[in-house]
Amino acid sequence: MGVMRRERENRGLTIREISQEIDVPVDMLAAIEADEGGPLIPGGRLAHYRDRYLRYLGLEQDDLDGLSVSDDTDVTATAPLPTDPALAERAPTARILAAGAMLVLVVLLGLWVVALAVDGGGEPSSQAASLQEQPDQELTIRAVEPTRIDVTADGEAVFHGILAPRNVLHFSACDRLSVYVSTLGQVKIVYNGQALRPLGKLDYGRRLVFVDDSDS
Repeated sequence: MGVMRRERENRGLTIREISQEIDVPVDMLAAIEADEGGPLIPGGRLAHYRDRYLRYLGLEQDDLDGLSVSDDTDVTATAPLPTDPALAERAPTARILAAGAMLVLVVLLGLWVVALAVDGGGEPSSQAASLQEQPDQELTIRAVEPTRIDVTADGEAVFHGILAPRNVLHFSACDRLSVYVSTLGQVKIVYNGQALRPLGKLDYGRRLVFVDDSDS
């Protein structure tokens, strides 16, 4: 421990307190204490600060061990500057914040990977469900004369109205097709590629129900 630092600590003073008293920057005082016996450029700022510091402590040049100041010396102190105490106090907090930010980033990255895995894993199931729901019943109705038509596909009403002559309607379903025609003789019906020839009176209304029994 150097003479200047020992004298300061014996007086119970901090570098920051002395800096305010003699108007010398804290880093300069710390550098002087760290290398108090090293050569300095005569008349330089650091030498001036050291003289001011010595007078404040009531010391003389001879009190410093190994102190030598030469008029022809052209070197400067090379001792590393100590860390500012205020910065040292903030360092642990900064490290904690950085670690917390890294942890949050890792968690978010993990959630993103899991989401990708879930989406990727669910895609084949969605495709399989889509293939299973492909309609296997096709119905085409063509009007010869204006005819009222009601069509329900898999329990959902898909058409209700008058079909004009030469107009054609196409319907599809997976399990059940129900068609009401006000006059059978005024329409032509094709179910799954086969033309139907309904029995009975063609000038009466009739409801036709088509059920897919291929799975039974």
